[in-house]
Amino acid sequence: MVGELSRKIPIAVIVATGEAGILEVERSRLIEFIEKVEGQHGSVFVLLDRWVERKGFEIVQAYRVGRSPTFILLDGKGVIAGVWEEILLTKLSDVVDEVHAALQGAN
Repeated sequence: MVGELSRKIPIAVIVATGEAGILEVERSRLIEFIEKVEGQHGSVFVLLDRWVERKGFEIVQAYRVGRSPTFILLDGKGVIAGVWEEILLTKLSDVVDEVHAALQGAN
């Protein structure tokens, strides 16, 4: 669903990794996902959020992500316009409508 959504809305994926970085099997799955999205003419940006001793995952904490997957919509000014958790159970058309409504409400 994320791949389909990325054709309509640019997507940024945050990957939380441990001290050693992303495991090879996870790296392969991530590359496969990116190639699939790009093959479907979507756009995806990957941000690696590395564990920092005594701080935890900085990006995850900054956006107060509690579950995976969590989708955070930022407007053109970088302000949070919407947050969805476990969105994969929702129909794509409903998600796109919610995103457009959240962006209109933020402007």
